Amino acid sequence: MNLNNKKSFIFVLAGFPCQKVIMRPEGDLCYWLTPGRSAYQEAKEVCQQDGGDLVVIQSENETLIVQELLKQESVTQAWIGLREIFTSWKWISGQ
Repeated sequence: MNLNNKKSFIFVLAGFPCQKVIMRPEGDLCYWLTPGRSAYQEAKEVCQQDGGDLVVIQSENETLIVQELLKQESVTQAWIGLREIFTSWKWISGQ
């Protein structure tokens, strides 16, 4: 995986008011698909600067939310909080 590729990215903010145009509420979380493109590390840093992080998908419902965001914006690739470390995949949350 080339982490320098530029892609849109999806991040999650906990307890953040859903006031941005492309945000979707899920309980006390908001999901935001960025309109621009960034390399992986840049995307992660932007999320953290805004008080969130790349999305870590923990349920089928979250999968559907992410898929809906991508579909509505006609985005085919986006960074999420899943990284390949050596030969295995790890969520940035440590799961």
